[in-house]
Amino acid sequence: MLAPDVSIKDIWNILNDNKSYAETILNSLDHCIREHGNARVRIGRDGNGKYPSYRVVYDIHASDGTKTECVFNSYIDSGKPFPKDFAFVVPGDWSTFHTTTAQLEELLAVEIQKRRNRALGKKT
Repeated sequence: MLAPDVSIKDIWNILNDNKSYAETILNSLDHCIREHGNARVRIGRDGNGKYPSYRVVYDIHASDGTKTECVFNSYIDSGKPFPKDFAFVVPGDWSTFHTTTAQLEELLAVEIQKRRNRALGKKT
């Protein structure tokens, strides 16, 4: 089982296909943002980090300034949604750390640049 606060960045080099995984999550985040205006992702802690499931969440902001985190959906690593009843499993199954769209886009851009630099023989 992965650490309680594991992030996508923590397992980047363990993921089976990290670029595809990140792009799949970005697509899911975009769907949530279109519907709710915001989104973050938490990854599943089961397994070794090669194919983690993920959960997209969003916040509802109340007029008194409080916010409530809501589940948009949970997905297997390929982006296929789990049945809706699975989206609400015990909180301990999901990382306590969340990644935003901007953080994931930045991670993807940095990693792509590192690959390009290695291909060109540059130090990373």
